Amino acid sequence: MYHFFLGDVHFPITPESFEVKIGSNNKIVNLLTGEDINILRAPMLKEISFKAILPEDKYPFCSNYGGFVKGSKIAERIKQMKTNNETVQFIVFRSRGLQYLGHTNIKVNVEDISIEESAEQGFDSVLRIRLKEYRLYFTRTYTANADGSLSPTGVKTEMSEKSGAGTVTVKSGDTLWDLAQRYYGNGSQYMKIYEANRDKLDDPRLILPGQQLVIP
Repeated sequence: MYHFFLGDVHFPITPESFEVKIGSNNKIVNLLTGEDINILRAPMLKEISFKAILPEDKYPFCSNYGGFVKGSKIAERIKQMKTNNETVQFIVFRSRGLQYLGHTNIKVNVEDISIEESAEQGFDSVLRIRLKEYRLYFTRTYTANADGSLSPTGVKTEMSEKSGAGTVTVKSGDTLWDLAQRYYGNGSQYMKIYEANRDKLDDPRLILPGQQLVIP
């Protein structure tokens, strides 16, 4: 089973497919000898695109965590992400029953959206969306010493993470796998966190923003 999430949106009808495109920033340089060399650089930001049906009625094959949300409401929320330049997590969760099969989890922003309505779709609409990977950046500050050298005075990051064990507040886009990776350095230990929070969690695939979880 596949579940698609974009920030706080769970798509009630799973898209048939999605495409991840990774471009290249490599540069070809022609030497005086006539030879070409390829200067390797970090790859371009990933681009994700897919098409999703946004239903206005809850069909038997629809699924949605926290209750059914109409397609028109989902469309408005995604438009809001675009208008407000929000950065959110794009997550595709794969499972077979309670068996975890892996997931895709990328921080993105909404680049392009189009919403199509047609007689063929009835009251439903079709969303076409293109997402762009978002990478966190930081700035480092330095102090000039008397001898002319520089000493780093700190790093200002766009987002700070809580470190160490204890409790953590779930943020939008978090999964147990991510928390296990963050605190243990190994996402496959996510069941350790689930077992410590069985009084709060019914399903290891579902954690909600604002929940306080114990990290044993």
